[in-house]
Amino acid sequence: MTKKDFDFHITGSAWASLSLAKTAIKHIPRGGRIVMISSVASKIAFGEPTVAYSAAKAAVDSISKTLAAIWGVKYGVTVNTISVGGTLTDAMRAAIKDRGPELEKMVSDLSFLKRIGEVDEVADIVTFVASPQAGWIVGNQIPANGGGLYLAQS
Repeated sequence: MTKKDFDFHITGSAWASLSLAKTAIKHIPRGGRIVMISSVASKIAFGEPTVAYSAAKAAVDSISKTLAAIWGVKYGVTVNTISVGGTLTDAMRAAIKDRGPELEKMVSDLSFLKRIGEVDEVADIVTFVASPQAGWIVGNQIPANGGGLYLAQS
């Protein structure tokens, strides 16, 4: 990993999330929601290829919790992250195509359900956290990972 690689991930995840939130807060009414996207990689050591990605997602978690503490009182806005596990996005499909069924099995095995999540499943969780019904959820990292975060820690 190079400094350029590290900067790419930190800027693309952490700085982008902070910058977007700082811009959005000017337009969000009291009772509004900010939902950031993180990853199980912020809590699990996956090894060398993911150091920068994992660090960037951990930074997103920290930014979200800190903004929640500040903006909850100041603006009445909740801030949370969604901790996404293996999800069948276009990027995941391309990675599976490139690396083969071994990758698909590895990612599936990181879930209690032994499958890769669907984009709509993650979107449903984001929708709930952004809804009025989630007004008491603030400063949290909500799992959308098929139990993968807990499976990897056991």
